[in-house]
Amino acid sequence: MTKWIQMFASHFFVGLSGEQQIQLIRVVEEYLKPTLYQQGS
Repeated sequence: MTKWIQMFASHFFVGLSGEQQIQLIRVVEEYLKPTLYQQGS
């Protein structure tokens, strides 16, 4: 999911450092995991 977020939502990360982007992507992934992941993938 990280690559998808980077590809299609990179405009939301303008002005954030690389580390901030990584942290934000992790938060978004954890938030979306229960909805989008099925059987661990």
